[in-house]
Amino acid sequence: AYVTLPLYVQRIAVDAAVRAGQESKALRYTQRVLELNAIDIDFAERLLPKAREAGMTKLADQALDQIIDRGLVHLQTFPLDATVSNNLAWAAAMNQRRLDEALELSERAVYLEPDSAIYRDTLAEVLFLLGRVREALQIEQWCVLDDPDQWHLHEQIKKYRELLTEP
Repeated sequence: AYVTLPLYVQRIAVDAAVRAGQESKALRYTQRVLELNAIDIDFAERLLPKAREAGMTKLADQALDQIIDRGLVHLQTFPLDATVSNNLAWAAAMNQRRLDEALELSERAVYLEPDSAIYRDTLAEVLFLLGRVREALQIEQWCVLDDPDQWHLHEQIKKYRELLTEP
């Protein structure tokens, strides 16, 4: 709780500043978030896209770059950390940035944990964003065979199929 509670407070402050269009406050609170957790994937996944939508593209891009860069440093020390590899790839995918690196990170995670439907789902999403929809669909179909109760996987399959059947 020593780190978690202040982290939640700062995330809420970022969200409020973004919604209010207060970029300087959002930047200040973002810096605090990243001081508390240099690889805050939840923050990157949920709040950075909101900042981007609010026109705070520079803030979102710089924060994502900082998270990914720090994550890559972590992976130099701990190259078998599949969780961080996957999480960085997912953050990049949710922000639709640094997708070539996201692909490498996601492939690493899947290589290290091939039975993880979650990691394979991330790989499918990155492939989808890179325009490789057929590959994404195939991987997602394998994921749902292993974990049929995950509704998200079914939604992903639907999304990919719709793209493939568009005229």
